[in-house]
Parts: sequence; C-alpha cells; structure tokens
Amino acid sequence: MPNSVEPEETLLRAIDERHLRYDPRTRRPDVDNAAFRRRQLPDLTVEEDVSVTRECLVGAEGLLALMPAQYWAVCRLEADGVMRRGLEVRPTPRDKNPGHAGIYGLPNPFSSEERQRAANEAKALRKMAKPIGITRFGTMHALIAKLRERDGI
Repeated sequence: MPNSVEPEETLLRAIDERHLRYDPRTRRPDVDNAAFRRRQLPDLTVEEDVSVTRECLVGAEGLLALMPAQYWAVCRLEADGVMRRGLEVRPTPRDKNPGHAGIYGLPNPFSSEERQRAANEAKALRKMAKPIGITRFGTMHALIAKLRERDGI
C-alpha cells in the first residue's frame, strides 16, 4: 500500500443521510455542504480531517458495507482537485478500511475566526464531488424515493 495519496487517485466520501436532500428542481439527490467539513465530536473537540476512502483500495459498495446504516450514498472526488486547493490528503488506514484517508488543512468550522473560510472550503469540495449510483438502497431511483418519503414530498 503506497505511503502517499497520488493526485490521479479517486477519493470516496460516504454521505450521512442528514446531509442528503431531494432537489425538486433537478429531480436528483443533493448533498449539503456540511458533508465536507470537519465534525465536532461529543467531547466538543473538532476532528482534524474529513474522512475519505481511496477508491483504488476500497470501492464504493465496499465502503457502504463498512459504514453504519445512516450513510445512504457515496460521492467521488478527484485527489488532484483537493490538492490544488492547498489541502493535504494523507493515508490513514483503519483495520476494517485499508483505504481510509483524511483531507487535512481544512479550517475549523466551529471557530469564529475560521467559520467563513470553512464554509467556503466545504462548498468548494461539495462542488467538486460527483454523486455515483451506488446507494444503500441499490439504485439512485431508490435513494430518491427514500429521500422523498423521508421529507414528505
């Protein structure tokens, strides 16, 4: 396993259902910017990175199989685009996910001094992310139906 993430690699981000919504205008699922920012943990510390998975080591279906049930979909990001923003992508393998990596260098969204920059970076990453047809429910159509049901649409 390489000690670094190469710019030509593809990264996967599992998306929690809280960060998904149905967009009636496009008739497609849409991902919230918050899916691409550092999270605050129960002890009020803030994670140092945003977790991703290297697709060359663990595919989208494999990633969803590793994740808790509230993760409904997967997005794809090109490592090169992340790195061109001045962010670092480091391998951080886990026992169950050898492809785990982290995006480092993102501002702290819970710091008043960094909040706006954090929002801008999260938005930029979301715009880079490409949804893929792998969902917890089998197809994109099934995911759309689940989102519409959840949201009462």
